[in-house]
Amino acid sequence: MTPQKRAEYLQLFREFAANWLNREEGERHVRLMQESAAVGRANFQRLLSAVEKGEDVGTAPLRMLLPHADSPATRAGGMWISHAPAMNVNVEGMLSSMKWIPEAELPAIAAALLHFIQTSNTHPDQLPEACQNFARMPHTKGLQSGRLTPILSALRPEAFLPLSNRLRRALNYFADVAFSQALANYPRANKIGLELIAEVTTEMLELAGRYDLHPTHLFDLFSHYLAVVGHDVLQSSAGSREQPEPRTPFDRNSAESAADVLAMLYPETEVRHACMEYLAQTVQFASTLHGNNWGLTLHPREIRLNVGPVEVLTLRNNEVRLLLDAESLAPQDRKTISPPVEFSNRRYRSVPGEKGIGMMGVKEFIKLRDQLWESHQQFIRKASAKATRMAWAAAHSPGVLQHLREATGADIPDPEYAQTGSISFPEPTSAQPQVGDAKGRYQTGKGVEGEFYSLEALAAETGHPTEVLQQWIAAIARKGQAIIYGPPGTGKTYLAERLARHFSAGGEGMQELVQFHPSYSYEDFMIGIRPVSRGDVVEYPMQPGRFLEFCHKAQARRGTCVLVIDEINRADISRVFGELMYLLEYRDRTIELAGGRAFRIPKNVTIIGTMNTADRSIALLDYALRRRFAFVELRPDYRLLRHYHARHNRNVEGLIALLARMNQRINNPHYELGISFFLQPNLPELLPSIWAMEIEPYLAEYFYDQPAAVEEFRWERVRGEVE
Repeated sequence: MTPQKRAEYLQLFREFAANWLNREEGERHVRLMQESAAVGRANFQRLLSAVEKGEDVGTAPLRMLLPHADSPATRAGGMWISHAPAMNVNVEGMLSSMKWIPEAELPAIAAALLHFIQTSNTHPDQLPEACQNFARMPHTKGLQSGRLTPILSALRPEAFLPLSNRLRRALNYFADVAFSQALANYPRANKIGLELIAEVTTEMLELAGRYDLHPTHLFDLFSHYLAVVGHDVLQSSAGSREQPEPRTPFDRNSAESAADVLAMLYPETEVRHACMEYLAQTVQFASTLHGNNWGLTLHPREIRLNVGPVEVLTLRNNEVRLLLDAESLAPQDRKTISPPVEFSNRRYRSVPGEKGIGMMGVKEFIKLRDQLWESHQQFIRKASAKATRMAWAAAHSPGVLQHLREATGADIPDPEYAQTGSISFPEPTSAQPQVGDAKGRYQTGKGVEGEFYSLEALAAETGHPTEVLQQWIAAIARKGQAIIYGPPGTGKTYLAERLARHFSAGGEGMQELVQFHPSYSYEDFMIGIRPVSRGDVVEYPMQPGRFLEFCHKAQARRGTCVLVIDEINRADISRVFGELMYLLEYRDRTIELAGGRAFRIPKNVTIIGTMNTADRSIALLDYALRRRFAFVELRPDYRLLRHYHARHNRNVEGLIALLARMNQRINNPHYELGISFFLQPNLPELLPSIWAMEIEPYLAEYFYDQPAAVEEFRWERVRGEVE
């Protein structure tokens, strides 16, 4: 703090101690704070104890660790009642009501929440990584600092501030900073807040007198007091930051000018953020259809997004204009738009034969934006298909993109004409709705849109216990990428594809599979020069590889998109990944690829690889690669074999005993034989062939210098053990 701010802080704190803390209202609030902290700590310990016993806690962490307001409904539901509530309703109902959060995902979100709190509480030094991992998980968008940090502060007040909105404003004012509630900001805000409190701890404890409270809790109470009395400190902090006057001179290419214009158009923070997020989402979608045909223009009173010559979205003072495919818009939604205007002037007729509706007040837009999104996509596709280049590339305002990236964390590329180099992407026809798709949804790859694939269904199909699957799912969500490894025949690819289905199902997600091999290269996977025949001419443009193409598809979707890399260790991974090695660890950053293009992994992209340890041990992998992935080990699980054949009333105990003896003879976990060879409904008829043509050749290769070991397991010798 500056000397002036420190003096002001102490003067206000004296008023707080004399006029509020030591009076009835202050005493009551202190008591509530202490009681809620004690209950929060008890809830956390109960959950940890249940997990240690192997119990399925389900969605309980959402109820027991997030701060709810005191009401009959929240008490009846077993919610954690906090002195600083961040929600007035059941958080499960709130989250499941959001269109992008399937109800089936709530247990996974709850598990990730518990893991985030446990990691932060046990290792405060890992707070930045924990916040990053949680924030980039699918469907955690609604859980920011105000909802996540009260329990951290209840557990360890010496390490964590409860960054409520009121405390954040006080911190912004006294420390002269401008933090938002985004979870990504919390580690830095927490550090600065703790440093600020340390400067005045001695004085605060003296002024607090008889109260034995931690300084962070005193600062929380002090912030509450400033909010209760409506002190100018919080008002000026909010006003000066949230409603700034436009700077002069106005710079159309400046991120600061873009921030000022948005703050002027939408003074309310929540409204502004909603409009920014929708603009970022729309730009992402437009960029995936064709890299050259969109542009943003900043004006003193509006921000406009064009696709080709078509003005598809405009943010204006207290209103939003967006062109919609009227035919795909539900009649009841069309009637709700106020006022319903059909654009017919020259400015909006640039897509021949198409008319759209969509000028509305900002509040109506926020209510309807989820319903409008599909119709808006339809119109943008039509505009993109009929305009391959932006008509006014020189009018593009890069400052708007810079501000959107910083404010929303969105992964938004520059239009291609603003980049160095030239990259050819598929024509927009590849993104058109599939024939016969009545809903007209954007589908590429192996999509599972609208299909729910629950944890229970995953467990039933794979045979793995739900508690084990939950651990794997939480690890994959935390890291963003994982490798399933084990000896041959353990079902690695089968499990990877079904985990991908679980992550991507129930929304606008998708899954694709690519198989690595020794000849696979950086140019195949990331980006490189490849020949393209155009009539009699062969050109060599820079072309995106499989991963970049997958990421472009993922940007057009709001669900989780999973790329399964089968046999990932059969290629030279460090060479194939290139700059991706850096981005896998720093998911929120952008890096320039070898081809000269800036690239960032979209937040909704997850990678699951499979690795056969008989080909290459995990110990031989590059250490830098190993620490970027979560690793899920699969060993021969005879329980699965027994469970599978129980459905056919078949006794396989003899086969299991033989396999166990054979793997003991192999005596190397990387080369053990798995059970998938024998998951056949007509196993008795096929077993002689499987053994002679698959098992014996494998043993002959492994025991190439021990012929007696091979002879020990010839079919003629072992058939009596299994028949």
